[in-house]
Amino acid sequence: MITDDPLRNLFDGFEPDLGPDEPFMAALRRRLDLVESLRAEVEAGRRRSRRSMVWATLAGMVVGALLVTLFPGLSGLLTIPPQYTALAGWALAAGGAIMAALATFNTLRTAPRA
Repeated sequence: MITDDPLRNLFDGFEPDLGPDEPFMAALRRRLDLVESLRAEVEAGRRRSRRSMVWATLAGMVVGALLVTLFPGLSGLLTIPPQYTALAGWALAAGGAIMAALATFNTLRTAPRA
């Protein structure tokens, strides 16, 4: 092993001055408190997101079921060829359910916190 004596001598004589640890510990505590508050905020966002997703799913199911149920009465109002009536009904139900779910999710997700 090759040793560099001038470099070794430099490090052998190095004794860093360690100041008082109170300022360091205070800064460390502040940073840890910030990390903890950020962690709590992220967890609250996750809970809010999960809750919004559940409500959006329920709203989509309800609106989809209503549109499927009401489509026979609404199909007389639409001017579409008879062979496309079933497709139009499913498209209307799916589109309405998706729009209701997205609107519910966005409304709940961006609502101000209580």
